[in-house]
Amino acid sequence: MPDKKFSDFPYLDPSEVAADDEILILDKSNTSHELGDAAGTMSRTLPEAVKNTGNVASRFIYTPIDFATPGTDIDKVKDAINAMGTLAMERKVYNFYTIRYVEGDGSTTISSDGGPGFDSIIDFYQLLRNYSSLGSGGTQLQGSGYANLRLASRISTRDTSVADNDLGEQGVTDIEDVVNANGPYVTNPGGFNLFTVDRSGVPHRYLYVGEAVNIGDGEVQTTSSDWLAWPTTSGEDDGEPDTTPQGYENYIFVQKAYATMAALYAAQADQIKGAVMYVADASAHAKLIYGYAYLEYLGTTSGDESDYTIISSQKVESAELMCSDMSTDLSTGTDLAYWYPEKDGTIVAVSSGCFVAPTGAVVTNDINKNGTTILSTKLTIDAGEKTSITAATPAVISVSSFSTGDIFSVDRDTVGSTVKGKGNIVKLFYIYT
Repeated sequence: MPDKKFSDFPYLDPSEVAADDEILILDKSNTSHELGDAAGTMSRTLPEAVKNTGNVASRFIYTPIDFATPGTDIDKVKDAINAMGTLAMERKVYNFYTIRYVEGDGSTTISSDGGPGFDSIIDFYQLLRNYSSLGSGGTQLQGSGYANLRLASRISTRDTSVADNDLGEQGVTDIEDVVNANGPYVTNPGGFNLFTVDRSGVPHRYLYVGEAVNIGDGEVQTTSSDWLAWPTTSGEDDGEPDTTPQGYENYIFVQKAYATMAALYAAQADQIKGAVMYVADASAHAKLIYGYAYLEYLGTTSGDESDYTIISSQKVESAELMCSDMSTDLSTGTDLAYWYPEKDGTIVAVSSGCFVAPTGAVVTNDINKNGTTILSTKLTIDAGEKTSITAATPAVISVSSFSTGDIFSVDRDTVGSTVKGKGNIVKLFYIYT
C-alpha cells in the first residue's frame, strides 16, 4: 500500500495491508538503543500485528440472536441492534458480536449455552458508518444487514469442551476469592472453563484463562488476572454490560465488584480506565434511587461519581398519586388516592411534595397497604419546603413487600397552619420481584 502515517488513520482495514508491506513503529521512549537517537528507535513489525487496529478505542457488545430461525445472521444482528436500549455512540470502533456452539463437525447449530464437546464460533460485526446513537431510542438501521455491517473477524475453536460451574449467590465477592474458598475444581486444558455467580440475583459468568490446573480450596489459588467476564445467554437484557476489553482480546471484562459507591471511590487507584465496575448498592449515586449498578471508569481522579458513567442499573418503577387538586388549600383526610400493583414486589423508597409549600407547620402523609400503614415514620414536608426530600425527619418504611392486588392508599394527617399548602402528590418507588 502507499506510505501512510499509521496514527493518522482511525482504523486500518486488513484489505489495505499486503503480505509484503512493512510496518514501521517509532518507540519514542527508547532513546538509548544503538540503532536509535534522541527521537527514539525505529523498528519493523509484521503487518498481522496491526490489522484491525488503529488510534481509536474499540467497544465490544454482545448481541444475542436466534440462529435457528430463517434469515441471514447479519440481518439478525441488525435487527438486534435496533431492538437494544438506546446506545450513545462515541469515537470508537464498535464490534457487535454473536456466540454460537456447534457440534464437532460444525454442521448443526445449538443453543448459546453450548455443552461438553461442542465448538464455539464468535463472529464480530462492525458498523460501516457513524451514528450519534443507535437502538430503540436512537437511529434505526435501515435496509439489509449488509448495508450497515460487515463481518470483520471470526474466532472458532475446535475440539474443545465446556465446563460450567454454578457457584450461586455471592454478592460482591470477587470471582477469584469465591473460587479460592471453594472447590477444588478441575480445569480443562484447551477448553472453556466457565464459572457462574449471582450478584443480587443477576447471573455473572466468568471465563478462567489461567493455567490448566486444579484450582480452589486446597489447590492452586487464582488471581484477578486469571478471570474474564463472559456474556450470559440473554445478553444485555439481564444487566450484563458491554465495555472495552482489558488484557484479553474480544471478551467482555468486569473488573471489580463493590458493596457501595463509597467503597468504589476508595478503591479507585486499582481501577482501569474503560473497565466496568459492579456496585451492589448504588443508591448513594445522585441519579439512582435503589439497587445495583454497572459503572464505567472514565480514568479521572475526582474520587466521586463524576469519574464514572452509568452503563446500566436496577430497574426501579414509580407510582405517582395526586392527593389534591392544584388550587385548593389542603385539608386532612383519608383515602385521598390509591394504587394497586400488577405483580409481586417491594417498595424501596417513598416521597411527597406540594406545589405550594406549607408554612407554620408540616404537611404529613401516611401510606397504607390494605388499610394498614407501611411507615413507622411518616412522610413530612417541612414548613417552607416543597418536597419531603429535604425533610428534617425522613420517612421510614416498615412494611416493604407487596403482592398482586394489594391496595395502597394515602392519608393526609396534618397541613400547614399559616399557609396550608396546595397540590399534594405522593410517590411510591418499587421493584417487581
